[in-house]
This record gives sequence, structure tokens and C-alpha cells, in this order.
Amino acid sequence: MKGWAFLLLAILPLAFANLSFAQTPERNNQPEPEATLSDAASSPGLDSGEAVTKENNEVEPPSSAEEAFRRAVDHAGSNELEEAIADCTKAIRLDPGTTKYLIGRAELYYETRKFDKGFEDADKILEANPNDLPARLLRGKMLEVSGDPDKALIEFNTAVERNPTSVQALLERHSYFQRQGQSDKAMADADRITQLQPQSPAGYLARARTAAASGDVEQVMNYASLAVQQNPKSWDAYLMRALSRGATGDFAEAKEDFAAALRLSPENALVLNMRGNFYIQTGEYEKSLADMERSVELQPQTYVFKANLADLLATCPDERIRSGKNASAYAAEALRLAPNDPLVWNVYAAAAAESGNFEEAIKWEQRVLDSGAVPLVQKGLSQERLEAYKAKRSYRDNAAVLRQALAKLKEANDAINNGHFDRAIALLSEVIDADPKVFSDASTLRGIAYHRLKKYDLSIADLSAAIENDPHDATAHFFRARSFYKIQNYARAIDDYKILDALPPDGSHDPLNNLAWLFATCPDDEVRDGSKAADYIDRALERRPNDLELWDTCAAVLAENGDFDGAIERENACIDSREIPEEQRRDCEKRLTLYKQHRPYRDEPESTATQLAASATELGK
Repeated sequence: MKGWAFLLLAILPLAFANLSFAQTPERNNQPEPEATLSDAASSPGLDSGEAVTKENNEVEPPSSAEEAFRRAVDHAGSNELEEAIADCTKAIRLDPGTTKYLIGRAELYYETRKFDKGFEDADKILEANPNDLPARLLRGKMLEVSGDPDKALIEFNTAVERNPTSVQALLERHSYFQRQGQSDKAMADADRITQLQPQSPAGYLARARTAAASGDVEQVMNYASLAVQQNPKSWDAYLMRALSRGATGDFAEAKEDFAAALRLSPENALVLNMRGNFYIQTGEYEKSLADMERSVELQPQTYVFKANLADLLATCPDERIRSGKNASAYAAEALRLAPNDPLVWNVYAAAAAESGNFEEAIKWEQRVLDSGAVPLVQKGLSQERLEAYKAKRSYRDNAAVLRQALAKLKEANDAINNGHFDRAIALLSEVIDADPKVFSDASTLRGIAYHRLKKYDLSIADLSAAIENDPHDATAHFFRARSFYKIQNYARAIDDYKILDALPPDGSHDPLNNLAWLFATCPDDEVRDGSKAADYIDRALERRPNDLELWDTCAAVLAENGDFDGAIERENACIDSREIPEEQRRDCEKRLTLYKQHRPYRDEPESTATQLAASATELGK
């Protein structure tokens, strides 16, 4: 669950960064650069096609160049990018001195990944005006996407140096720093944005995106909520808060925030794509597919959207949604648009595996791991995918199944703690049936529940399965040892306790105490060994000399070795302690009675335990 939370929040800055310039920051009080084609496409009041009115109220018809540019705007709004480029070219030919036509075409070249032509247009603008902000920022983005991040940073730094109060310049550099994993520098730019626009949500959202990149979900929530307070009409603030709420498991509130974002910005491709990712976690795969497909329809040149859709089609657990053919088509498109992004390589591998091409899947997934450009959480998931491909298995995104399983595991653990063992076993059986290897913790918990119910054979079977999956499962070794002990298989119990002793201490299981107890109190004369018991209890007391449970064991060891005065002293110390539970105090008193009669304690099998207790009581009378 946590892995999904970090990855989805990490995708968000990337998706923001790969939207066109149509998502412009709020205007500050400083002069902004000349409007570009994407501004015109997204802003009804800017170059919307209305004729210019002269002072004498005569309407001046638009020039032929302006008409061509407006057609380009319309084509861009309909994602007809090649047609938009053609119209921009016509506008430039008719009026080569108007910058907005040139930057508009440069943006379109960026969107269609025709970087050589994009650089030519941007360079022409910068030759005429080195301070042109859109051209400078666009040049930085093209350099980064085409694989030259160092030169890209020079452009972003230049943009900020020449426009120190421009929120747009700071936001672009902030996004660059995030993509390069430089969180400190990204947060510094976010802080500067907040200083420039203290009443705007832009700075808080930049901070939220930085926190998201580092996986700090709580901070994302805090910053996103502050952004909502600053501007309740900020759709991207609601989106960020929706994702952070989804990451913490607050799905109902997350859905409300997604809905609020779409009310403020209907048909917003980014919101739809992110909600589609969110629906994967809730298991609502049909809704996920619908949202992702719509986001790609709205913005077919945003490779992140195509990559996310391809991953859904390749890895969805619901076979009605899955399609290797369609996944491969979208993955190939994403790779064409962003050939250097490990996110795309990861998706391309998944699509190849779903289509049965495991050699190709292994090659691309290994490339992801070797890139050194993916977060630690994603590396773990990438390794999991690679192992599946090597086993000639397609990867399945079982995030929703995992979430449901984790909820059942928690409920089952609570049931065990409250003595509702049958309820716990029913819940854990559902989890184990889903995938016993993935959910090995369920086998451990069910083994504990069976142990509590004194169904020791079933307990041993479950705990053995858990140990087979994870040989270092200390809890499984501990309870299997106890179950073996209960069925008088002392040799196997000793083996498990010794394995547990070799594992790193976890603070909740003490094999030394249990071994000392077993060798001191075992009813089998061939197993009982007072000397070994003394060695183990001495080691345990070195670690925790004031532990009352160890004093009780020490008394039994002393009695087994004939030191009844020492046993009586230790047992009295236990009984006199106010910290000892009442039930344990009664057991200590029974053992004390035996020691006063110079008799060692024997931990008889359960079939005779009641008789022993009765005998001890009679001796005390």
C-alpha cells in the first residue's frame, strides 16, 4: 500500500510537467511574456477570435496571419497538432515579425517531439530577444526531455535570473529539480513562489509536489489543504489532496476531492488520469479504464497518460480489462514520445510480458533497474516485476487485493488479541486462499489462532508454510516451537528455539528463556538437562536481569539443580512484585509450594496438567 502511495504521488509532478503550457500559473503583478498559442487555446479572453475594436468603434478585421493563427489555436484545442503546425507556419510566413506565431509553432514541435525544429524556432526568438521567457523555458524543457539535463538547467537558471519575480520560471525550474531528485532545491523554489504570491495556492502546491516526490504523504496533505484554503477554486489543490487522501486510505474523502476538481475543471485530462490510477487501488477497474481512456483522448501527446493506460491494460487483475495488444500499442506510443523515461520502459516491459514476449520484458525491466533514476520504492516494485518475467509470468497489479488483504489481516489480529479465534481463522483463510506466498503473514497469524485453540497440528502446518516462505519469520518459529512442545515433540521445539536464538533479536520473543524453561521443567527425563537450563537462563539474565518472567524460570532451574532455597527466594521475589499479573501469581504460588517440599516443577502435558495442579494444592494444605 505504501509503495503505491509514494509512486502515485511521484507521478503527479511528472504529469504536471508534461502537460502543455496551457496550464499556466496564476498571474502575478509583474509583466508577463507575450501570450502563446497554448495560452490562446486555454484562455477564452485571450486571442479568442474576437475582432479588434478601434477607438471610433469601427471593427478591424483580423489579418490573414491572425486568421491562420486562430485556426491553429482551434486545431490545437482539438488535438489536431499537425494541422495546427501547418496553420502556424502560414501565419509566420504572412507575418514573420510576430513572436507569438513562432513560439506557438515551437510549442507544437515540442508536443510532437520534433525537437530540432522546436530548437530552431526558440533560437530565432532568443536571438531577437534573449529575455523571452516562454522561448527560454521551452528550450530548457526540450533539452531535458531529449536527454541533456545539464544544459536544460542552464536554461532554467537563466530564465529565473532574468525574470526573478516570474512564478512561471520558478515553477518550471522547481519541476526540473524534482524530476532530477534535488528536493532541497525544489523546495527552495517553492518557498520563493510562496514569498512572491503569499495569497496564491501556487507555492503551497509546489511544496506539496516536493513532499510527494520524497514520499511524505502527511506533508502533502497539509500543503494541499492550505492551498484549498487559499483558493477554493483551485482544481489542482483538490487533486493533490485527493491523491494524499487516497494514499492514507481515506478513499471516500479522496473521491469527493476528485469530484470537486472535475467540477472546477470539467474534462481535465490530468485529474481524469490520476483518478483512473486511484480507481485501481479501490478495485474499480472499469471506472479506471474509462477515466484513463478519456484522458488520452483529451491529451494524446501527454506520454504519462498513455503510459498509465498501457500499464493498466497490461497488469490489471481483471481479465475483462486486460489487453496485451492494446497495452503494447499505447506503450509504443509512450516510448516514441519519451524514449528516455524509465517509467515508460517499465510499462513497455509489462506490455511485452502480457503479449508473451518475456525476453523483451526482461531487457526493458532490467534497463529500469540499471538506470539509477527511479525512486527506492519503485526499484522494489521493478524488481518484483522482473522476477515475474524471469519466471515467464505476466505481472499483475494486485494493489486492491493487497489493500483488502491488509484490512483483513488487521481485523484478524484484533480478533486474536480479543480471543475471537474462530473469527480470525475465517478472515485469514480468505487471505491465504487469495495468495499464500504474498500473504505469508496470514499463515503465521492463523497458526497462532490454531495454537490458541489447542489445534496444534493445524498450527504447525500453517507456521511451517510461513517459515518456508520466510525462514527468518521469528514469530512463526516461536509459536511452532510452542506447538511442538505441546504435542511433546521436544526435539523439534528445541530446534525452533535455537533457530530463533540465531536470528536478530526482535524484542518480543526470548528463545533463551524458553530453552531454559524447557530443559528445566520438561517431563521427559531424556530431554531434561539442568546444566543446559542453567546456561540458558544465565545468558537471558545477562540481558534482562530485572525481568520477572526470567526470575520465575530461574527458580525452576535452581529447583531442577537441587538449590531449593535459591528457588524459593526467586519465586517469592516474583510473587511479591506488584507488576506480576494475578493469573501468573497463582501459578508461581503453586510452584513455590513444590519447592518448599523440595520438589522441582514439571511442565506436564496438558492431559495431566490439571492433576498436577490438584496435587500441588493438596501438598500445600
